[in-house]
Amino acid sequence: MEWKKISSLLVLTSWVWFLSISCSTPMPSSFTKKSTIRDVDVARLEPGMSEKEVMEILGSKPESRLTSPDGNMELTWSSEQSVRGLYEDKEGKTISILFTPDGKMIRVIR
Repeated sequence: MEWKKISSLLVLTSWVWFLSISCSTPMPSSFTKKSTIRDVDVARLEPGMSEKEVMEILGSKPESRLTSPDGNMELTWSSEQSVRGLYEDKEGKTISILFTPDGKMIRVIR
């Protein structure tokens, strides 16, 4: 009788473990990424745009801002996203955009 209880408990535990693993879904990459830098959006950027316009197109604020002695500013955006596979790898992209002292875009630096 004792053996039947143990084996039933073992089978039940195995099923619970199996179902919990098979029914779980990995976290979508949209939850694991900081931001997205899309090439389509970067292609829309043009010299003369304001910082605000650039931020609206890219959909986020820059992660860093560096001001040079001549007053020009380099704003940098970076993204990190998970790539699904057997193991989850991280893939990143970084762009910097150079602005004049009055906040007008000069060019994209890749």
